[in-house]
Amino acid sequence: MKSNRIFSRAFIPIVAGMLFCVLMVSCKTFKTYYGNTFQEVDNDKIKRTFRLDLSNQNLTELPEKIVDLKELRMINLSGNTQLSLEKTFDVLAGLPKLEVILLDSLNLTELPENFKNLRNLKHVSLVNNPELDFAHAFELMRDFDMEFLNLSHNNLTELPDEICEISRLRDLKLSYNHIQLSALFLTLADLPKLRSIWLDNNRIETLPPEIAAIRRVVYFYIDDNELSEFPEEMSQMDRLLVMHAAGNNFSELPVELTHMPHLMFAILSNNPIETIPPEFRKRDYSLLALVMDGNKLDEAEKIFAKKMFRRFFIFSAR
Repeated sequence: MKSNRIFSRAFIPIVAGMLFCVLMVSCKTFKTYYGNTFQEVDNDKIKRTFRLDLSNQNLTELPEKIVDLKELRMINLSGNTQLSLEKTFDVLAGLPKLEVILLDSLNLTELPENFKNLRNLKHVSLVNNPELDFAHAFELMRDFDMEFLNLSHNNLTELPDEICEISRLRDLKLSYNHIQLSALFLTLADLPKLRSIWLDNNRIETLPPEIAAIRRVVYFYIDDNELSEFPEEMSQMDRLLVMHAAGNNFSELPVELTHMPHLMFAILSNNPIETIPPEFRKRDYSLLALVMDGNKLDEAEKIFAKKMFRRFFIFSAR
């Protein structure tokens, strides 16, 4: 009997639809759209102001009229290093629909206590605040219904255990850090709703066996590191659907891709891949889309690969 992971022609439209949905969600995991973005409070558009970008305006306090923006969903305060955050958060607590806040590059050392009053926040960005007391910040966010937290560019080597206080966290971006992965994966295992992790540009040479601890992850981004192989323990990531691993050092298409039980889409562009192992000739694995542009396959190997992966909905090896 053939494996139940081989799709019959009758299921092709269904699987194609599923794959399309997976790709769309993967591309938009950390993006939230609320219409046009304004750079100032426009009195004529108070009721239609959903996004406000006040970044890098040398602000010391918020514009007075911001209290009237009752429909505001997103605000960017990045780069305003002289801004009084305690006063700012008092004002923003009066905006009932505010869900997204960007606090990047503010030279933060500590978030004021009243940040916890912004309980409707779903997306928080704290990029490039390497001196911030993250343990305290995470404690302040414990009651948030958090969807996305961006901690990129913070020179992080570890995450404090308090990250687990944000128990509803779904998407975590840790790009451009240098995190010790064994401890990280064991810590993140205690986040029951975590589905997406970004670890791109972390100078990662190997993935430790503890990666099995994050088996609930659906979207995994490890682009632009120094990986040359995957550990067999990745086969235990039984919810993983999408993996981005472009810009690494793979010389062979990782056979572990055939061991991940639900992996549908893998991107390995710009790797020096020269060979494709014979295990990929089998059809008892779940992968349905593979992008490996910028490889080092010779022309004969590329032709053979196109035949081997002709059942895929997406295959590219330019």
